Amino acid sequence: MPRPVAAPLPVAAALAAVAFFAFSTAASAAFDAASDPAPWRSVGRVHTRTTLPDDAAPAAVGGRASPVVFLLPDEVWDARRAWPYLDRLSSLGVAVVELWPDQDQRLTLADARAAIAAATDEFGIDPSRVALLGFGTGGRMALALAARDRPAVALYPACEGAPALDRDARAMVLHPDEAREARACAALTAGRPGARADRASTGAGHAWDVVVEQVDGRLLLPHPDDPNALSRRLPAYPDNWATFRAAQAVSRFLLADPPAAHLPAAASGVQAAP
Repeated sequence: MPRPVAAPLPVAAALAAVAFFAFSTAASAAFDAASDPAPWRSVGRVHTRTTLPDDAAPAAVGGRASPVVFLLPDEVWDARRAWPYLDRLSSLGVAVVELWPDQDQRLTLADARAAIAAATDEFGIDPSRVALLGFGTGGRMALALAARDRPAVALYPACEGAPALDRDARAMVLHPDEAREARACAALTAGRPGARADRASTGAGHAWDVVVEQVDGRLLLPHPDDPNALSRRLPAYPDNWATFRAAQAVSRFLLADPPAAHLPAAASGVQAAP
């Protein structure tokens, strides 16, 4: 949450505060909703749920087709964690496809790759329009699948111990405001022109977008390095302001034109799906 200040807020800060208030109100309403925003369907052993863009949203940004974002969940998942990002992306004309494995199963990298390929083929999506958004363990999967023409955003993936990024990957890592994690994420993206790392917001902790309904206990999430190790679990720190800032950063990155050095050699733009 932004701290109160004695002096009048600058115009930009005031507008940000108004936007944050609107975001918090909408998020609270979404979190209190009795039903999910869209039904799930099965693709093999992985379930998917698609959120289509708002009717009023632009069909393209900057003269090119908007991406289709595949969402990769954390090891322990509450689908409501994704809703602020879905709302933001949908309002900008982006379709989002959430992935989730069968009950009591773990989503593997192979599962994610196969489900994305199946959905891309089934819906006739131009592969160059595919983008990825991953949370925690899913963030590591997103980074592993990132490529020059497949941008990926990883939210709090615990960079220390994460697999190396592809040299040409176009990726963004948003991490907690912790010195050790900041260094690890900077090292993970170093030497890769299309990759960057940044903190979600000042004071942000791990898993800032968790939905906490009981505040009498601490929520611990599996560590991506060893999801079964109770001793390595990471405490989650819900933070609406960090979630608001992260949702903005995600949409800016995924909708931005790629750097010239990272444009596919065979094309200068992205073609719309048939």
